[in-house]
Amino acid sequence: MAGRRSGLCRLLRKKNEGPGPAPARQPEEMQNFQPLQQDPGQHRTEEHVRARGRFRRAVQRFLKFIGIRRRTPRTTPPEGTAQPDTRPNDPKAKPDVDSSLTDPTATSDTALTHDLTSPITTLTHLMATADIAPIHCAANLDTALVDETTTSGTAPTDLMAKADIAPMPMGDTSNLDAATMDGTGISGTAMTDEVTNAETTPTDVMEKSDTTTTESIGNADTTPTHSVTDAPNLDFFKEKGVSSQKQVPAIMRYIHQCLTFHVSPDVSLHANILSLVGAHPRHVVMSLLHCAPACDRAAAMIWRTIASSGTTAEKVLPTLLQVMEDWPLYSLSSSDGDNKDVFALAATLALRMIIQEPQCQDALMIYAPQLLVALLFQVYMSTEQMPEEVRTFWRQCREQHDLPNDPNRFAVQTIKALLCCLHWEDVMVAVERKHGWDTLLHPDIHHYAVGLLAREMRSVLIPFYSLIATHLLRLLSREEPHWELPALAFLVELLDYVEGRNCHESVLPILSRHLQSQCPDSRRLALRGLLVLSVDPSMAESICSLAERLVELLHDGDGDVVTMTLSVFLNMFREKNIEAFSSTAPKLAVALRPLFDNDNTHVQLLSVRLSQEVMELLVEEGTNTQVHHSLVPLFFRWHNENQCVAEVPAIMRYIHQCLTFHVSSDVSLHANILSLVGAHPRHVVMSLLHCAPACDRAAAMIWRTIASSGTTAEKVLPTLLQVMEDWPLYSLSSSDGDNKDVFALAATLALRMIIQEPQCQDALMIYAPQLLVALLFQVYMSTEQMPEEVKTFWRQCQEQHDLPNDPNRFAVQTIKALLCCLHWEDAMVAMECKRGWDTLLHPDTHHYAVGLLAREMRSVLIPFYSLIATHLLRLLSREEPHWELPALAFLVELLDYVDGRRCHESVLPILSRHLQNQCPDSRRLALRGLLVLSVDPSMAESICSLAERLVELLHDGDGDVVAMTLSVFLNMLQDKDIEAFSSTAPKLAEALWPLFDNDNTHVQLLSIRLFQEVMELLAEEGPKTLNTQVHQSLVPLFFHLHDENQCVAEASRETLLCAASFLKRRDLEQVLRRQQPIKFCDCLMDKDVSRRDEHLRQALPYLQSPQQPLREAAVRFMGVAAWHMQDLHPVMKALEAMTEDDCSSYSTMKNAVLSAFRRAVSK
Repeated sequence: MAGRRSGLCRLLRKKNEGPGPAPARQPEEMQNFQPLQQDPGQHRTEEHVRARGRFRRAVQRFLKFIGIRRRTPRTTPPEGTAQPDTRPNDPKAKPDVDSSLTDPTATSDTALTHDLTSPITTLTHLMATADIAPIHCAANLDTALVDETTTSGTAPTDLMAKADIAPMPMGDTSNLDAATMDGTGISGTAMTDEVTNAETTPTDVMEKSDTTTTESIGNADTTPTHSVTDAPNLDFFKEKGVSSQKQVPAIMRYIHQCLTFHVSPDVSLHANILSLVGAHPRHVVMSLLHCAPACDRAAAMIWRTIASSGTTAEKVLPTLLQVMEDWPLYSLSSSDGDNKDVFALAATLALRMIIQEPQCQDALMIYAPQLLVALLFQVYMSTEQMPEEVRTFWRQCREQHDLPNDPNRFAVQTIKALLCCLHWEDVMVAVERKHGWDTLLHPDIHHYAVGLLAREMRSVLIPFYSLIATHLLRLLSREEPHWELPALAFLVELLDYVEGRNCHESVLPILSRHLQSQCPDSRRLALRGLLVLSVDPSMAESICSLAERLVELLHDGDGDVVTMTLSVFLNMFREKNIEAFSSTAPKLAVALRPLFDNDNTHVQLLSVRLSQEVMELLVEEGTNTQVHHSLVPLFFRWHNENQCVAEVPAIMRYIHQCLTFHVSSDVSLHANILSLVGAHPRHVVMSLLHCAPACDRAAAMIWRTIASSGTTAEKVLPTLLQVMEDWPLYSLSSSDGDNKDVFALAATLALRMIIQEPQCQDALMIYAPQLLVALLFQVYMSTEQMPEEVKTFWRQCQEQHDLPNDPNRFAVQTIKALLCCLHWEDAMVAMECKRGWDTLLHPDTHHYAVGLLAREMRSVLIPFYSLIATHLLRLLSREEPHWELPALAFLVELLDYVDGRRCHESVLPILSRHLQNQCPDSRRLALRGLLVLSVDPSMAESICSLAERLVELLHDGDGDVVAMTLSVFLNMLQDKDIEAFSSTAPKLAEALWPLFDNDNTHVQLLSIRLFQEVMELLAEEGPKTLNTQVHQSLVPLFFHLHDENQCVAEASRETLLCAASFLKRRDLEQVLRRQQPIKFCDCLMDKDVSRRDEHLRQALPYLQSPQQPLREAAVRFMGVAAWHMQDLHPVMKALEAMTEDDCSSYSTMKNAVLSAFRRAVSK
């Protein structure tokens, strides 16, 4: 209490002194007190706690009563930063520095006095001093900083200077109104220097050390407790302002460390952060990236606070962009002289936090092009160059966040998040559909993906064309560009839409440099760019300066390069007034002559046309030499072209090559393609599959043109089906004699292009069953058989398209696309729910998935049942069917709905062949088919021819096979006029009675009923036919009268009556009707003397039956049989061999019978 009174006296003295310089005073003598023992809160009573709280509230009311006010801020900066003073305080206080009274017991190691006259010195002491750690104990509105002292030689930890010293929170200070604790305190902030002993522990909040929670504290003894507020108050920024940029780093570090131990910033701190960013955005970004590059939780809160205002978000984005574009490190110097390099990925982490805030959408839209390019750059660089320091930094980031293993995948995720934030989801989905995101992650094909993304974003980037082109030009104009090829790919895709000669003139030097590159892709892109620029007549003169280099490219071995070069020259010649070109014209004419005989038809055509343009120019200038040299090759070319124009293959190759170098077909070419397909559909398909089996961009445009008309699409589908059904190669001969085999997958690629066009829906509906079966066939064959040549072809297709790694998955995707095109989405979803698509991809379970698909599509396939059944029968009737089991599974599912005996008669031979197959699944499917056919009475006679094979199947160990076989027999015997069945009946009856004891109850029931049907059918022919088999069935049927299953018991009773009638044993029939089982046994053993031993042998197994009623019946049967047997020993041995039974009545009965037998034998 003495310490608290002295603190109160000090406050009163400062109030009397006022804001001016205070006269020197001798320090008031303080009462000595003993240092507190460790953890005194453990012994504090509840009365002490309440008294202490009352004292604090009394002090607060007193301070308000005497009216302590805030000091008006000084405009003069402090003379120097306060340093810790380990000497005793000078009794004479300086005018601007408070001499706080110290405890006489304090030593140089425990007493420190701080000059806290301005925000700079305050934050410098709190954040930058190495010997003193900051302690954050804040009031609700006005922040109180308690500066704990430590031993001067002790090294500080992250938050606490020493394990024995803990922060002392200032409790119950929420109602204080900015009470200054020294004469020159900062307005709005109370700074208190508490002098504690090295052994002192908290006495307010931390009453129980074992309940204190810590966050990011290494030493459990120095646990800070945050019990007052969520964040410090920085209202002094509003009053004093942050006039100097040098204050920003210290303030940002202070805010970051405060938020490290709080959930979220309060309203005042939120406003202060926004104000600080508004005044010094660049320095805030630099400071935050320095102090928290891995973007921990506190930094993430600050970034989200910045992003909560569109204005502040817009101000920080340029600096983040600057950092992101410099890989891997950016030399970033903060205003306080910290020039430590910052990882570019740190800025990307910050950007990801900003993107998540919806308020920053407008700001992101302003910088969308630059952000997109910067992120694409990071994807490439983090794939191509990953120094060890970047890997180490990324591992630290992954420890704090849930991030991918590789930074390039994180950058791709950020691009997707940016697109979604800007509501450009269509672009993201389009790129995903074409597997562009995966392509971005491979450095060799990264530029292809960038070009794809640029094409997909053309519509949304319309307002930014000039801006993004300028940005890309700036990147490409660097002395050492790191991302040259992808940036060029992006730029080329936009050139069609960028207007203005100035922009074009800026692009030309870049294209010229890349035109001389050794990289083929670089030359291609440069030529594509020149092809766009050459359309502009005003650019002809400028492009003419590259004529010599373009002439050199005419000797290139790449046909695409030569074709584009010729197109550039042709566009240039539209401008007739190019004087500078006359010097290059002779060289061009010489280079053109060899191209007249080029293998590429398009190169031939362009070279001839360009030669005509050059000759006209040379004739005007009076130079005829080159013209005479060109006459002979042109003459032969004229005759050759007249011969080939009438042939479809040459025309299709010409069209394909024309489209290879143009964005899209014009109206006339579109009409010509449709006319050609209408006249020669098969030859068009064969020619196109020959010249472009991998379905490149030009071929895809032709297929889509064909599909744009339902009539032409309907004409080409039969040929595509024919190719798809012949795996892996189809021998396809074109009209010009090209008999090169074509891959079946090439037709599937063409079909996928056609399906994507909505106009072809009616044509697809006509061929839907055949297409579905052909695609299912390809799924199976591409899973089961993948020759090396097919694998090579598929790798080529993957290079041109974004396709799955395996052809079978592509075939499944095509099936789904077909179902969606035909509006059969319900079947697709049902298959997905039952994991049918995954099952299709495994050869062992493929036929199950085919059957499941057929069942799910029953309702939509109603109009196609006969058509698809006929198609499947044709496939199954081949000499060497490749897809037999799945086709049979599909057919069996449709047999219920296919009417007509003719169709059924065609199915029967196929089912008969599979009935004899060694494959269990094949036999099952054949039996399922027979089960459907056997319902038709007209098929009974035909199925009867398979009776012997069906009887053999009754001995199969598979209960399902036996049950289906019995069901087929039962259905077949519904027709009573089957004459051919009599020869098979004895064998069937012989196979049936052992099934009465089958473990499968359904098999028992079916076998008993079928035995009755056989007896009734053959009763008219006399008992001799089945006499032996019926006698053998009497004992088993008798015991199953007692079966626990009532259905089996009832069926056994009816069949036993039928057997007694069949054998003309009226005595047995009467006993059964009177329900006298004991007498039935007596009659059976009495009159059937010759079969007594056989009956007894049949009854013995029932003594061990799992059913108690059957065991009891067996014991009774033994008791009756014994009276008719000469030798009782077999019966006694059987009874004695029985195991003990839990049923007391059964055991009593057995023991009684045994006792009677023993007495009889002893007599």
